[in-house]
Amino acid sequence: MKEAGLPFPHTWSFPSLENVLGQHGVLSTLRFPLMIKSRYSHRGDVVDKVHNVEQLRALAGQWSHEPFILQEFAHGDGWDIKLWVIDQQSFAARRRTPLDANVPTEDFPIPREKLPSAWRSIALEIGRVFNLRLYGVDLIMAQQGPLIVDVNSFPGFRVVAGAEGALISLIERLVEERQVAV
Repeated sequence: MKEAGLPFPHTWSFPSLENVLGQHGVLSTLRFPLMIKSRYSHRGDVVDKVHNVEQLRALAGQWSHEPFILQEFAHGDGWDIKLWVIDQQSFAARRRTPLDANVPTEDFPIPREKLPSAWRSIALEIGRVFNLRLYGVDLIMAQQGPLIVDVNSFPGFRVVAGAEGALISLIERLVEERQVAV
C-alpha cells in the first residue's frame, strides 16, 4: 500500500501478543495510543485502543496466542466509512466509530452519486494493489484526509443495498470466463 501511495497509518503485524511483549526493542519504539486488532475478526472485542504497554500486557490474557495488528491511532471525525467493492462497483455507508461508548452500530448508506470520488479511487486502488474483485475497505476521516484503517478480503454484504445483484453479476461473469477458458 505504501508503494501505491495509499493513505494508511503505520501498521505492524505480529504472530501473538506474547511475541511482541517479549521484544523489548520493539516495545520501546511504539508510540501510544495504538489500535489493536485481531487478525481473525470473529468477536465483539476485535478492535481496541491501547494507551500503554501495561494495557497490552492486560490484553495478553485474552489474545496471547492469536495473530494481531497494531496500528498508529489517528483521530477521526467519529465516523467509520465502510466501502464495499464488487467487481468495480462501489457501495458505501457511514457507521459511528466503535471506540465511542453507547453509540448505535447501524449503517447509514451513502448514495453512489454522493460518494466522494477520492474515496472510490482509494477503494478501487486497493483492489488493484491486492488483485481483489470482492472486498471491503474501512476509512476514517483524519486531519490529513481519508485514511485506510482496514481491508477485508471477505466482507459481509447483508446490509449493503444492491449487493445481491452485483454479486450475481460477478458470479455469472466468472462462470462465463471459466467456460470460455475451457
